[in-house]
Amino acid sequence: MYQELKTSVQLNQFLNSNKNSQMKKWFILMLILGCATNLFAQNPDKSAFEKKFRTPAMAKFKNENSFFANPDFKWKNYFYFTFLDIGYQSAPKNLYVTDFCDFGGKYFRAKLFSAYSLDKLYLFKKEKTNIGYWFPIGVSLPVITGSNYNISLRCDYYWAIHFSDHSEYDDPENYTQKPSILDFQIQLDIYVKKAISKLNLVYGYRKQLTEWNVVESSLPIYSNNLTGPYLGISWGFGVSFKENNGLDDWKTAKKVNTITSYESFLKKYPGSHYEKEATARLEFAAYQTFEKGNINDCKYYLTRFPTGLFLKEAQDRKEELVEENAYKSAVASGTLPECDRYLSNYRNGKFTKEVEAKKTEIYAKMEETAYKNAITTGSLLECDRYLSNYRNGKYTSKIEAKKTEIYAVMKEDSIYNQTKNGGIAECENYQAIYPSGKYIQTVVAKKEKLKQEVREELNSYNNAVSSNNIDEMKHYLSAYPNGNHRAEVLKKVEPVFYNAAIKADWYTEYETYIKFCPDGSNISKVTQRLEFLRTHTAKVETDYPANVKGGQSPYSNVSSPFFQWKVTFRETGFKMGYKVEGKGWYYDNAGGAWGDNSYSGKTTEELIIKPGGAKTYDTWFSGSEFVGGYILMNFTGEDAGGHPINVQVRINCR
Repeated sequence: MYQELKTSVQLNQFLNSNKNSQMKKWFILMLILGCATNLFAQNPDKSAFEKKFRTPAMAKFKNENSFFANPDFKWKNYFYFTFLDIGYQSAPKNLYVTDFCDFGGKYFRAKLFSAYSLDKLYLFKKEKTNIGYWFPIGVSLPVITGSNYNISLRCDYYWAIHFSDHSEYDDPENYTQKPSILDFQIQLDIYVKKAISKLNLVYGYRKQLTEWNVVESSLPIYSNNLTGPYLGISWGFGVSFKENNGLDDWKTAKKVNTITSYESFLKKYPGSHYEKEATARLEFAAYQTFEKGNINDCKYYLTRFPTGLFLKEAQDRKEELVEENAYKSAVASGTLPECDRYLSNYRNGKFTKEVEAKKTEIYAKMEETAYKNAITTGSLLECDRYLSNYRNGKYTSKIEAKKTEIYAVMKEDSIYNQTKNGGIAECENYQAIYPSGKYIQTVVAKKEKLKQEVREELNSYNNAVSSNNIDEMKHYLSAYPNGNHRAEVLKKVEPVFYNAAIKADWYTEYETYIKFCPDGSNISKVTQRLEFLRTHTAKVETDYPANVKGGQSPYSNVSSPFFQWKVTFRETGFKMGYKVEGKGWYYDNAGGAWGDNSYSGKTTEELIIKPGGAKTYDTWFSGSEFVGGYILMNFTGEDAGGHPINVQVRINCR
């Protein structure tokens, strides 16, 4: 019946029908049971899940409350305080004991005051026997410690500071001593009411260190000694402080109730009696985590609990998250490959419709971008790319119109490009075809520029030919490497360049010939001579005196002493010449430097020495301050092959 109710209209009709009132009750009951079953199926009951793994009470007692307890879960006393303790002890004398402010730790104990009465609890009353002790102290050795009980061995010492025995022999002077006591006990403390009160059971042996006698005529006539074994029971009010590190950590782990808390507990207490319960709680915490978590949470559960109770749920949740991540990746990346990857892996997936819609959106954006690229760039390649990818696209007609426009522009551009590397004829051709073209101004300007260059070239050529000047010819050849009259100028200038090179016999002149006349009739001779100069060096020799002596000045207007000095340069290889220039200083006897000016010192003219020839530099200076001084000159230059020359000359003045 429930399966047949497919729509809300049918459901309302069914519930409002008077004829089906009995069936309505059954239907509602089945619906409630179904919802409840579904709810419990989706949210497993934690308590039911843990029930089979909980530590039984007896196991807890065995592990936490016995002498052979798990060391990590053993209870330990560290302080107690009892405000008031009232008890009864039997044999050898029935005593009523009242302790005030009893406190202690694990191995010691003390009391502020302890009172013993032989007659019920009537303390310090006349005609009663009482003993009072201030600050009894003792030691304690715990044997078994539980959460609400202790069994310990104790030894206490009492020294009497108040004594009253109202017997027929009531003269205190007859009492020989006050009774001090050493008390040995085995004591069981049972705490009730959340450790605010406790019940004590004691078996002990009391040793009275000083006897308690009444003597008369040196004979004991009355004794009230307390030595002997006894049993005791008491009830007290106070608090006890204990610790159980393992149990505290277990409670903390349960309170935090996370994967980390249970994993930490299991790592710290391996093999404990709570291990099964901790593992069960850990599994449930992992289940709750991956229900709302990520893939890593699912992986943790599947790795930690490969045969767990929620294995199927973890696997399903992992697959769901993988699909969800694939969907998010497709949406976030905004790329067709990611969308196609999702649709390929999840044909009937949870997000198939959304991804298909995203794919349509991406496709539309891509088409829009392709259209804008084609229009903006005006490129045939971009237009063809659009038409290839979007044959029936939204902008197909516009792109085809753009292609037609581009073709027209390309024809004009092609003719214009001819003018870029062409001459006046190409410019005039463009001007005739496109008198109003988009490049008309540029072409006209270039045409005028070319005409001006022709006029300037002609003027330069005429100057070079008419003047027969080598510098004018060089200017023309350098300024117009592709000039209309270059061949004529070269024909005329070639013998001039050659004769100049032979006359100078210097590498720069030969290089000039090769530069301007690479096809000249004398190119082989020039190349051979330049090669020789480059591979050989001039042989330089100098001749100058080591000392020069000042003499009488031959000039009436020049003071004495008069120093005349000279240097002769020779070339002894007879193959090539060289050139040098000198720079230096005249140094007086005080170390001062003299020259033609204070910046460059003494300079000489350029000295040209031909192959096998010689050249002398001769000069003079005067002044007594130079006696004891010297001349220091550096002659630098190069030979005909361009090799550097550096000669230093030093002449002492006497």
